[in-house]
Amino acid sequence: MAASKQAAQNQHYVPKFILRNFLIDERKEKVAVFSKRTGEIITPSIKGIMAERRFHDFVVDDRYRASFEDAISRIEDTVLPTYRRVVAEERLTHDPEEKATLAFLMAFQLVRTRSQRDQFRQMEKLLSSKLERLGGKLEDLEGWEPLTDDLLTLQHMKLVQDSIVEFTREIASKDLLLQKAPPERALYLSDNPVTLHNGQPADSLFGNIGLAVKGIEIYMPLSPSLTLCAWCPSLLGKMRSDLSKSRNEAAAQALAAVQCGRLSTSAMKQTMDKLNEVLFPVISMIEAADKGLPQPLASANVDYLNSLQLRAAREFVICQRQDFDLARRFMAENPGHEGRKMRDASQA
Repeated sequence: MAASKQAAQNQHYVPKFILRNFLIDERKEKVAVFSKRTGEIITPSIKGIMAERRFHDFVVDDRYRASFEDAISRIEDTVLPTYRRVVAEERLTHDPEEKATLAFLMAFQLVRTRSQRDQFRQMEKLLSSKLERLGGKLEDLEGWEPLTDDLLTLQHMKLVQDSIVEFTREIASKDLLLQKAPPERALYLSDNPVTLHNGQPADSLFGNIGLAVKGIEIYMPLSPSLTLCAWCPSLLGKMRSDLSKSRNEAAAQALAAVQCGRLSTSAMKQTMDKLNEVLFPVISMIEAADKGLPQPLASANVDYLNSLQLRAAREFVICQRQDFDLARRFMAENPGHEGRKMRDASQA
């Protein structure tokens, strides 16, 4: 098809409707951005950040330019109403349709970025290195063809098409909840904003990072103050189980003490009240999750989430409060860091 005026514009892999929630200048639609590559802070328009010229375009038969941009825009339009409502109301309804839409938003954002596309070149480089060690080369492989920009775009879009249903299903199987930063802090938004973390011990062979892995935590900033979380059900399940166990054990011990005359009923009540005070953080987290309300984050929790954004970022990180101290420290400790990289396990 012929190139359109729209196709010639910068095409985003982090949607503008999310970027607009991180503006420092609403009239000019500017954001504050830290570059991991240069260490500089810039304030570009959202038209040119987390976007590339013809990112969704490719050439067919060296003559015709085609584009996935219109399809991407239609996908964004389907999730926009739910996204806007959650950000405005800061609440999840636990409606199945809402959950499916938010899971789709996270899954689509996970696979659509430049960082994800880079992995194809990383795989090619790793394969080339391995073949060279064995005395071969890529050109010797049957059916091999050079990974041109057009082929790279096609492979990336095929990955999106092939994975989106499964990834959405996996994320929808999690517990969705919200977390909210304190007024004096702001969440980072990176150019690769869906992050994964797992506090469970890593498997020696497969590790512990993956959408279907037990204990996985998935995060995506929705605004400078609100992040969407998709947690493995085992996490809240363990919290509920541990909470119930602690209460039951304390109640049994207190009741036995009352029956033996070592504790009055009023003292028993005081004991249980003190236990609830100790358990309040867990109780409040569970209640917030059940009601769809955001869990308040401490400043240290914000640093944790922002560090995940920094580790995932290919280059750019946005902060509405323009507080990039953590970003500077991260780059000082990890010079040249460019996000997640594929590695040859045989060379580890």
